[in-house]
Amino acid sequence: WDMLVKDGSTPSPSRLLSDMFWAQLPWSDIHSQLGDVNVVDIGCGKGGYSKRVVEFSNGLVSSYHGLDISSHSDWEKNISWAKDIGADISFETIDIDSNVATFDRHIPEGTNFFMSQSCLEHLEKDVSLLKSIKRYITKAGKKCIQVHLVPAPVSLELYLLHGYRQYGHNAVAKLTRMFVD
Repeated sequence: WDMLVKDGSTPSPSRLLSDMFWAQLPWSDIHSQLGDVNVVDIGCGKGGYSKRVVEFSNGLVSSYHGLDISSHSDWEKNISWAKDIGADISFETIDIDSNVATFDRHIPEGTNFFMSQSCLEHLEKDVSLLKSIKRYITKAGKKCIQVHLVPAPVSLELYLLHGYRQYGHNAVAKLTRMFVD
């Protein structure tokens, strides 16, 4: 709990559950499978997960590159924090929907872990984005992991129609089949 709530604030239930998910990932197993873990966070917002994944992984994340449609003042704070502990954190402003055809060019070399936290539903071209990631993975020819958290259908009662797409079981199954050869 202390790892999840550091500044005395109480996160929303969905944020707390998401943080618990990321904290409980088997980071040492991921590291043993991938070697250096180099993260790209799609739709990183303020970049809060830059610190979280470094801390949750006990430093097994070698680099973190956050992408978002607009820059945030917290990015500089996170980069400064990373320099103090010897971590490699960077950010980039990109309108993914407008650049989806060339998105793979914005992925730093060596990336092997893709994550998004409640971002895909805000992208009109989410399927094209995932196809671009697949192109990168195929071209890289190495093991990669993707974890994309999206709102569950049950949350629609709270958020109503949220974003461009709702991700029920059928939609998620269809998207994941893109990566099965």
